[in-house]
Amino acid sequence: MYKQLLLSQTTNLALTSLPAKTHLLTMKIILNPKYERLRDYLTHIDFHFEQEGKEIFHDRNVLRTLRVDGLTLCVKRYAPLSLRGNLAIRLYKT
Repeated sequence: MYKQLLLSQTTNLALTSLPAKTHLLTMKIILNPKYERLRDYLTHIDFHFEQEGKEIFHDRNVLRTLRVDGLTLCVKRYAPLSLRGNLAIRLYKT
């Protein structure tokens, strides 16, 4: 499963995704009130990421730019860590 973090340097927008306790795949979205109008768009970001925008980087992670309400958003999709990478992070954090 991919995790998504959305950052835009041009608009000072930050989306924080926190796992909700009710379901593993559900995310709690915390938005700056200035960007509350984007909530519906961001709740379906998976669909928009696949269907819209311009891909600017593709390797283990993918970066795309998306246009919505006159804003250009840069969205990064993180690939799941490999077993080796996950083990390295666990050892580093202990």
